[in-house]
Amino acid sequence: MAERQTSTRADYREAFGAYLDGAQDSSRAAAQRLAHHALQAGGSLCEFVDELASAITDAVRSAEGPAQVEKALVASEPFVRDTISPYDAQWQAARDAKQGVRVQNDRMEERVRRIAHEIHDSSAQFIASVHTELHRAAEVALAEMAAPLQRIRTLLN
Repeated sequence: MAERQTSTRADYREAFGAYLDGAQDSSRAAAQRLAHHALQAGGSLCEFVDELASAITDAVRSAEGPAQVEKALVASEPFVRDTISPYDAQWQAARDAKQGVRVQNDRMEERVRRIAHEIHDSSAQFIASVHTELHRAAEVALAEMAAPLQRIRTLLN
């Protein structure tokens, strides 16, 4: 079985560093790889966000002057958005799948109700017909048939 690849704190810092350098396209791919690795490893969104926040915090703390702090803060928005997007996509897919299951379940429940109603109606109609025919048979039957016909009526009731 293949080992799942996980990202280290240094990987997060490196990915955020790419955002600070302004390499948006390559840094976006690196950021999304971080998310995919975290998803494959089964990490929670909270753990993932903690790693993102640590990378941003480290960059702000190591900044040399207000201009670098501002640059780190400006870069943090697209960095967070791009790294969280795979989590969001997975959440959307799970929500859509859950909705699909709910719709399918509602359809099945409606079908079961309809079948149960049909069975009930047809059974009730059949039993009513048997009662009618039993009543007619009792009217024309010989006296020795009265007791067995009464037992049948009792069973039907």
